[in-house]
Amino acid sequence: MRREIARWLYKNKTGDVLGYVCRFENGGVKGNGKPAKEIIPYFKPEGEGFKAGLPDDIKECRPLFGLDSLNDPLKPVYIVEGEKCASALNDLGYQAVTSLGGSEGVLKAGWEALKDIREAVLLPDNDEAGRRYGKAVYKRLKAINPAIEIFIAELPALPVGGDICDFLKENYSELYSWDTLASLKNHPYTESIVHGLKQDFKSYSQPVPAEWQTIESENGLKALPYKALNAIEIPVREILLKPWLSQRSINMVFADRGIGKTYFCLSCAIALTEGSGFIKYGACKPVKVLYLDGEMQASLIRDRIRSLIRNEALVNENLFIVTPDCQQERDMPNLAKGEGLAEVDEIIQQLKPDVIFVDNLSTFIRSGNENEGESWLPVQEWAIRQRSAGRSVVFVHHTNKEGSQRGSSRKEDVMDVVIRLKRPDDYIREDEGARFEIHFTKARNLYGEDIQPIEAKLEERNGRQEWSWQSAEGSFGKAIELLKSGYQQKDVCEELGISKATMSRWHKKALSEGLL
Repeated sequence: MRREIARWLYKNKTGDVLGYVCRFENGGVKGNGKPAKEIIPYFKPEGEGFKAGLPDDIKECRPLFGLDSLNDPLKPVYIVEGEKCASALNDLGYQAVTSLGGSEGVLKAGWEALKDIREAVLLPDNDEAGRRYGKAVYKRLKAINPAIEIFIAELPALPVGGDICDFLKENYSELYSWDTLASLKNHPYTESIVHGLKQDFKSYSQPVPAEWQTIESENGLKALPYKALNAIEIPVREILLKPWLSQRSINMVFADRGIGKTYFCLSCAIALTEGSGFIKYGACKPVKVLYLDGEMQASLIRDRIRSLIRNEALVNENLFIVTPDCQQERDMPNLAKGEGLAEVDEIIQQLKPDVIFVDNLSTFIRSGNENEGESWLPVQEWAIRQRSAGRSVVFVHHTNKEGSQRGSSRKEDVMDVVIRLKRPDDYIREDEGARFEIHFTKARNLYGEDIQPIEAKLEERNGRQEWSWQSAEGSFGKAIELLKSGYQQKDVCEELGISKATMSRWHKKALSEGLL
């Protein structure tokens, strides 16, 4: 049988009764062992009293409980979750209010009644709903009066879902046997409780969390004041592949066709999955990689990976490939369209990779005008979302006729690192395979030796592909200058520390290009 166990009167600031809320218990028990309760508001005028429900004129701007306690705007107002807590503080002489319906009614409460106060202290329940309640109240009060100083009291050792009444019972011996629904007016130890609580509020009140101080649009766009940004604990970006590939970054590797972009990026991916290194780049630990390949035959990409790996167990665990031949007669996703991005996101959510390679942009952006950059915008937004989620993205792209990355230059705006691979001046196409110079055309927070151009070469040794590298200082050009000044080939070899075979190839190339 339902029985009323508490009634709280809602009054305006002058003490006139606006309605009341009743708490009923029906004999049941909730999952946490506490009695099941039912809260019913009575605000509809009926004769000399009220009937259950809210009149239409207050449904969207409900009165606060405890307005009649507000008698000094210079003193702090304590904002709690529920009439029980506000009533207990009112009984102890505090200015305390709550919204009708607790955390559920926070957005429909008439917080404008507090526009003239100087200071507010939030005392939400110790759970996630309580934190949301406190944040919502903070936002509303700041919108009403930005000058209000607002603090939150982080009371120690509260149980999950605990409130100020639980704190009083646990921390004040005079209240161990107190029924929290009973009035504290005229309690024999009121004076000592108030004195102690004053010290507790002073000790445990602190500024609200920094993230609460953001300005946010209805759709979630956030603007942070500097003091909030400065207070947020932002994780330090970990370097995944020293020195250039960092956590939460957007990057690009571009080159002419056939230079070795995919070999370079597959080698990066394998080093990341193994926690190993290649040429002068080293991974700090094994991480998970998703490699989106848009054009290679499945057999070819498999053979390339097989020839490059050193730790097959780690690569088996950490490297995942999306490639056309394995899609069973369906198209690859078009990242310039929402459905294509959504499909890739579905794979990402299941896999949760640390790094995503997109090889190459031309095969994954198949609509829009590349030169105008319109097709790039949804991909850029997608990449930024990946960065916000803690992932790194590496785009692979082609060069244009001038040697820059193809299409709109706006692609580079959002990039942290842009790498160009180019043929060395002395490259002889008929005799050589993957050999290229690595140039950093954009490198945020990288300097000096980290971004000096190097020359990388991939050669087969004992049935495996092995990388070697050296500084790219333009030795070919120096050799031509020495030959033109009268040096013999053997003297150039000694001067530059190169082999006779290299000198012979350079001499042949210089003659064919009319340099000598």
